[in-house]
Amino acid sequence: MKYIRNQRGLTLIEIIVSMAILGIILVVILGVFSLGFSNIAFSGQKSKELMNVQSIVDDLNAQDFMTTSSHPAQYYIVNYLTGKIYNSVSDLSQITVNAGNDVNFYVSPQETIAGTAGNSVTIVAFTQNGKRYAQLSTFLPDRGG
Repeated sequence: MKYIRNQRGLTLIEIIVSMAILGIILVVILGVFSLGFSNIAFSGQKSKELMNVQSIVDDLNAQDFMTTSSHPAQYYIVNYLTGKIYNSVSDLSQITVNAGNDVNFYVSPQETIAGTAGNSVTIVAFTQNGKRYAQLSTFLPDRGG
């Protein structure tokens, strides 16, 4: 019987080791794709949250809150936002505390460096059962009546 000494081929162990290495590489690649897709979904959700808050800010900026002899503009801003079923907080440090509301807001009188008096309005909208939120602030100058 003749033995062939110089066979070109792979042994069973070499095939198993190469398949294990290939499997590990594929698991890492699939993990990266999964992470990428979840980041895309997170970014999309964050964009929706910010658009929601931006629409509230745009709505505020479109209103004409005038200071009258009976009430400051802050009074009318707070009444306008609470009329939209948004929650007013008494302290800015409480703005991101979700008490079961979809939107919190805080209004405070401010004056710019240039001396323009007005109100700073901070708005926070909550999503995912209050686990995440988007926050924007705007300045509404006082318009005397």
